[in-house]
Amino acid sequence: MRRARLWVPALFLVTDLCGQSALDSLLRVLPSQRGEERVRTLGNVAWELGMSDPSKALAYGDEALRLATGLGDSAIIAQAANDAAIAEYKVGHLQRAVDLNLRALRIRTVLKDTIGMAASHNKLAVAYTDMMEFAPALEHNYAAASIFESLHDVQHLAQVRGNIGHLYQQMGDLDRAEKVLRETRNMLTGIDSGYAMANVVGQLFQVLDERDNIDSAMVLGLDAMRRFERLGMMNEVASVNNEIGRLYRKRGDTVTGLRYYQRALDIARETGDLTGQATYLMNVANVLTGLGRAKEALPMFEQSIGLSRKEGYADQRMSALEGYVKALEQVGAIPQALARQKELQSVRDSVYKADRIAALSDMQVKYETERTEKELAQSREQNLEQQARIDRQRLLMGLIVAAVVLLALIAWGLISRQRARSRAERDAAVIAEREQGLKAMVESTDAERQRIASELHDGVGQLLTGLKFRVEAAASTDPAMKDLISLADDAGKEVRGIAHRMMPRALGELGLAPAINDMLSRSLKLPGMHHTFEHFGLEERLPASVETGVYRIAQELVNNVIKHAQARNVQVQLLRNKGHLVLIVEDDGIGIDPERARNGFGMRSLRDRARVLHGMLDIIPGADSGTIATLRVPLTNGNLT
Repeated sequence: MRRARLWVPALFLVTDLCGQSALDSLLRVLPSQRGEERVRTLGNVAWELGMSDPSKALAYGDEALRLATGLGDSAIIAQAANDAAIAEYKVGHLQRAVDLNLRALRIRTVLKDTIGMAASHNKLAVAYTDMMEFAPALEHNYAAASIFESLHDVQHLAQVRGNIGHLYQQMGDLDRAEKVLRETRNMLTGIDSGYAMANVVGQLFQVLDERDNIDSAMVLGLDAMRRFERLGMMNEVASVNNEIGRLYRKRGDTVTGLRYYQRALDIARETGDLTGQATYLMNVANVLTGLGRAKEALPMFEQSIGLSRKEGYADQRMSALEGYVKALEQVGAIPQALARQKELQSVRDSVYKADRIAALSDMQVKYETERTEKELAQSREQNLEQQARIDRQRLLMGLIVAAVVLLALIAWGLISRQRARSRAERDAAVIAEREQGLKAMVESTDAERQRIASELHDGVGQLLTGLKFRVEAAASTDPAMKDLISLADDAGKEVRGIAHRMMPRALGELGLAPAINDMLSRSLKLPGMHHTFEHFGLEERLPASVETGVYRIAQELVNNVIKHAQARNVQVQLLRNKGHLVLIVEDDGIGIDPERARNGFGMRSLRDRARVLHGMLDIIPGADSGTIATLRVPLTNGNLT
């Protein structure tokens, strides 16, 4: 069932809704502007596009930040970072939004721009809330509230305190949420606060509803509805009507609840709120079905299902289908009910698959969280029992109290130490299991490469050689066959080349250094490109797993240089020194994007291979240009066995 939308944290404390005409005006003047004026206009364009086209807004925000950075004015850079952060937030790049807001906050703190600092704190709190990182969200909310309180800015202080109340509610601390929201409502009483008061009343309504304080919640809901109606915020009015209808049904007054549901539906139709219509239609239809008026409910279920399917509201569609099946059964339309039941199952399956994929990545974290919560509950029980014993002993003799407290503290320390050791052992076991899985995957991949390379070389390669000999024999009597000889020869070379790249024979027969030298000679034989290769301390062979892993990393680094670096010179060094094997690949190309170096798929694959070898791969810019990649593999930790 749809919840009211009044308690969403305010991202922007000051808004200026200009509309399409303002956007058109900004775009007309933008080409003629330069410097600071252009930065500000770019930021305004990004703001105007934020709701309608977030991707374009992001492009304008990035351009504003690049231009501001070039100008070197701290205040302009802070504003541009703020505008770019808003665009990043709207496209869902939460960590990028946090980084940009932190940058703006640092600059504004140096400039002592208190209003700007408060705005940055507020945006950071919203982003951290969406990331479910509640501790920093609270910290930045309270920082923003402190600034607005010092400025006697009651309106903005109320909005931030409303966000704090919502945050406590998300954290499950309903006592603090109610306390903060009631204090905020009292603070706004007697002030022409408009939306701020309506929002706080709506949030308090939700908290009391969650606490099953239905009578008080009903009073606040009616108050919030009247306030939003005076402000002309009809979508919020519809949401509150829907919630009040649900409360009446909770009290057993279904008829009154139906009336509020119907009013929510009427408002959603007037405002064109498709999400609301899909939900409110379903709510009205469910009530009608419960009242034995299934025939009236059927067309409403059909409309709700149609809207949900069109707009992609999978959860609402499933709920509407469930009610529709019950209504069809009630009117005796069993074949139609069975057909809709099949549709419901199909939607459930598709949603389950999507949810399952998303949930798999979180399963380990959830498991650890549940286990930690259980341990904390056990710890709390132990503390209570221990405190009870101490209290009883304190009644008997004062001298024994000190000894009991001391023993209790010692026991607690030992338990905490043992628990920490156990947790560390469990974490180490999980990490070891992951590392083992990664190692098995890499080893199986290399084994499959070797198998395919062998089959290509010994199977397909031999067949192509036989084909070439047969064509040569035929060409002695038919000159027209000579072109086929060249084609067969090229095909054989190509197959051998593929087999060599997948698993070079030189690696198995001669060792790591000759194999890398052979790979460099084959890969970097390009016009205008030069390379050098130096190696030291590799007179003895290393284990096959180490040689294969280092060779694959070197091969991928060289491929990256060829594909992306536009380099003319490549230097490769392979050294065995002080218990480590070190590979250095340096080029004089255009360098590598830091974000791609951290998070690119290819870079992650390289680092995974390095982890299998218990090694580390660092990729940094060169002194003047290009990139330096350094792999360090310890010749311990099983790498020599």
